[in-house]
Amino acid sequence: MTDRIKNINRIVISRTDRIGDVILTLPLAAKAKEIFPNAKIYFLCNEYVKDIVSLSADVDEILIFNNNLSELKSVFKNIKPDLIINSFPDFKIALAGILSGIKFRIGTAYRWYSFLFNLKVKEHRKECKHHEYEYNINLLKNFFPELNYNFNYKLKRNLFTNLDYLNLPEKYFILHPTSGGSSVDVSPEILKIFLSKYNGQEKIIITGSENDETFNSNLLSGINNEKIINLTGKLNLNGLVSLISGCELMIANSTGPLHIAGMLNKPVIGFYPEEIPMNEKRWGPLSDEKYILRPQKITEIEILNTLNLYKSKKQ
Repeated sequence: MTDRIKNINRIVISRTDRIGDVILTLPLAAKAKEIFPNAKIYFLCNEYVKDIVSLSADVDEILIFNNNLSELKSVFKNIKPDLIINSFPDFKIALAGILSGIKFRIGTAYRWYSFLFNLKVKEHRKECKHHEYEYNINLLKNFFPELNYNFNYKLKRNLFTNLDYLNLPEKYFILHPTSGGSSVDVSPEILKIFLSKYNGQEKIIITGSENDETFNSNLLSGINNEKIINLTGKLNLNGLVSLISGCELMIANSTGPLHIAGMLNKPVIGFYPEEIPMNEKRWGPLSDEKYILRPQKITEIEILNTLNLYKSKKQ
């Protein structure tokens, strides 16, 4: 394989789904740079995650996917990639890759359109034998067996947003209560009791998008706790990243904000069901310090005890 791929100058990595999925694909960009240090790395993604991708020091340019085959083919012909790595299989992207003349096209062997890939990877991700970031690295490791899974997120810190206008406390935790349907959420009743009983020194900041405002408002209804700050709907994606970068600890279901915390190597309490394929073996956060709790079985006492365990390790 290493003899076949020569003179690789431009690489496209394609991942066109959600925030967490994209974050767990950025290690692939790091590995591509490791193999091809002089190559320019393009990252094809959806518009709403571009601010996340722009933080990566391993990505040189972002391409926006708008589901238009002719436009994508034109973009590919213009930048002339030598290699495309299809981390998230998509027929239009696969077709644009071959129609625009990309010489090397890595993708799964198990789609009806896999004949469009000339470097096929024989792995079923649904079996959950590896973490998602490992599956992504395997797209290269299958052809470069000497690769390991070690990596560091190299981030452009100068892109973070200044949040001084919020007058944030010096130390705070973040609770992101919802997952947008991507996982099994902790019940709002348990979270309400937890927030009512919380009496730690750190403030707890509640986050969420505008779509979460009703849920979080109902969650906080009747809670009279000066330790709670509600920032639901008040931050864009850059602002959320910056808020997480300053927190002591992130508490969340298996969702994009938890993976942002993992990207920033923040301590996390993550709520993950045991069931495949939603469990932490496949989708766990990549933080060095993490605590995994089961949302279907959890009690407010267990959350409080886990917080105390985290704080005892800090002392």
